[in-house]
Amino acid sequence: MAREPSARRAFLLHGLDDRGTLVGVDEVASGRTALSCPYCETRLLAKKGRVLAAHFAHDGETCRESAERQAARIPFYDDFETLEPLGRADLKLCRSLRGQTINHTSLRGWRRASLRRLVDAGLIEEVPRGQRWVDGIGSHRHTAWGEAVAAATRHRLTLAAMAEVQARAALAKLDALEARAADRASPLSSVDLRLYRASLARLLSLDLYLLEARADGRVLHKIGVTARSIDDRLPEIRTDLSAHFEQVEVDVHGVWPQRGSLELYFKQRFAPRRATLGSHTEYFEFDTRAEGGRLYRVPFKMLAELDTTPVPQRLADLLHPPETPDPTPSRASAAAERTKALPSP
Repeated sequence: MAREPSARRAFLLHGLDDRGTLVGVDEVASGRTALSCPYCETRLLAKKGRVLAAHFAHDGETCRESAERQAARIPFYDDFETLEPLGRADLKLCRSLRGQTINHTSLRGWRRASLRRLVDAGLIEEVPRGQRWVDGIGSHRHTAWGEAVAAATRHRLTLAAMAEVQARAALAKLDALEARAADRASPLSSVDLRLYRASLARLLSLDLYLLEARADGRVLHKIGVTARSIDDRLPEIRTDLSAHFEQVEVDVHGVWPQRGSLELYFKQRFAPRRATLGSHTEYFEFDTRAEGGRLYRVPFKMLAELDTTPVPQRLADLLHPPETPDPTPSRASAAAERTKALPSP
């Protein structure tokens, strides 16, 4: 089964067709395509192997922009350890300070600079001087947002709370990219914005589902995502299970529209209950008996809470973008923009 792309590397998931429309890698067949890189216009190859998740590669040398720019990556989905503009070290410090008295004078070097970045990002706040060193409070403390982010990186949030963290982080990045595009911060800022919107729309098109499978006396639960009807997926899932069991019955426990972003978090949150089934990583064994322990009922309760946690309308609207896309500058036009920005001799 394909592994998700590395959190440290950017993968290109959309290419441009001849009309300037972004096309996702899921919409084309594997191999050479008629699509080009949004940054450099090089023709793209669609790679759909069993090791890495489907992505585009250049049919030639990979341009620096697509290899290094992280604009299309979705916070708290592509990587649970980063939150722009913060880095891994910043979030590690935020997590390590959790529950402790924060004294900025005890922090040295990069930790002092990291604390300032956490304050600027709204995860840590200064305690008013009259309230310091009272009831164990130091010079700084976590904000509610900082507590939520720290808990998310430790996989301690409920699914509904994680959905809210993802939405807030995704919209904050959208705001930042829209501001850069409006200010023309760089010749490629509009490309970054289009790719990020497309990545969000692609993710929002996926529904989260949980299935219950009774297979040769075992009760398994499968978490997954689909852009199709769950009824279309069931025959494929039964076929997969038939390779491991003789008798298989599969029922749908639930489907949560536009919640595909929670699949990876669910896998990490309940990793101790993962079932061993070949190379599959999406099967779990939860105790569904009425007398079963409380901990085994947690995933079902968390999923039920999603029924009353709506997707923010601004994100849902990304599934229906305007018919006329924003113009995407090519490498040639980007170079021209850079030339215009140079001072006259």
